[in-house]
Amino acid sequence: MAKVNFIGLQNLDFETRDGNQIQGLKLHITFPDENVMGLMADSKFISRDACKNLGLSVDSLSPMIGKEIEIETNIKGKVTGVKPVGKSN
Repeated sequence: MAKVNFIGLQNLDFETRDGNQIQGLKLHITFPDENVMGLMADSKFISRDACKNLGLSVDSLSPMIGKEIEIETNIKGKVTGVKPVGKSN
């Protein structure tokens, strides 16, 4: 698990140029990085289906904005869990 600062949440629902539908949530985060002065900024996308499987929603995530969270990812870098720091599953 990686501890990060959760700074924003974006609800995505749009059609790509090739006709695919993109639906899910994008978590905007910052974290210390040894190669960066200050903080590194990044985002993690979670598909609508993955959100359902993980029990994540705008309502469950929005109270965590501005707080430190732990993000768990699998070997492919896909988000498999999100929780506030200090909270157990």
